[in-house]
Amino acid sequence: MGSDATLTRRYFLRLTAMMAVSAIAASCAPPQPPGDEPPPFAIVEEPAVELLDVEEIVLDAFRAEAAAARVDWHLVEAADGDRSGPDWPRLQRLASRCRPRIADGLSTPGQTPLLIYADILVRYGLKDVLADLHAAIGTATGPHGVWLLVSGSHQPLLDGQATGVPSQTAIVSESWVRNAHRSEIAASAR
Repeated sequence: MGSDATLTRRYFLRLTAMMAVSAIAASCAPPQPPGDEPPPFAIVEEPAVELLDVEEIVLDAFRAEAAAARVDWHLVEAADGDRSGPDWPRLQRLASRCRPRIADGLSTPGQTPLLIYADILVRYGLKDVLADLHAAIGTATGPHGVWLLVSGSHQPLLDGQATGVPSQTAIVSESWVRNAHRSEIAASAR
């Protein structure tokens, strides 16, 4: 199959080619244990790539909207904990009001965002934000392309659902997520 460094070079070349066609590129990476930090992606070192934590953007928007409406954050958390509870519809309305702020947070004119932790969009009925982002690719106010990193093996899924946007797919090896290729390259340079 090849060394970790060779596989990484191939993967990087594929991502670079995807970036050149201004499209959404969905990459499937091995699942990480809950609470683990995102892997240190070498690709983010590219000047036109911006790492965006979608979960953080969504939660920041929720907090700002809840504060503006003078809703105690603990009530929001309680509503989130029970999808069948009476407050779940209110939480969905909060998500709907946050949609423009979330879309703005994902907007990177002229850049290529690498989106991580995007499953939260499905949870709150906001997956169509990706379709809007896709439609803006290549426009004066839109991104150059979009990379979406999802957990999985061969099909890009968000919270068990298809992404809902046309995309090219690349599979990320576990060794790449661990950055094993960097230690191999460093060892060969000695």
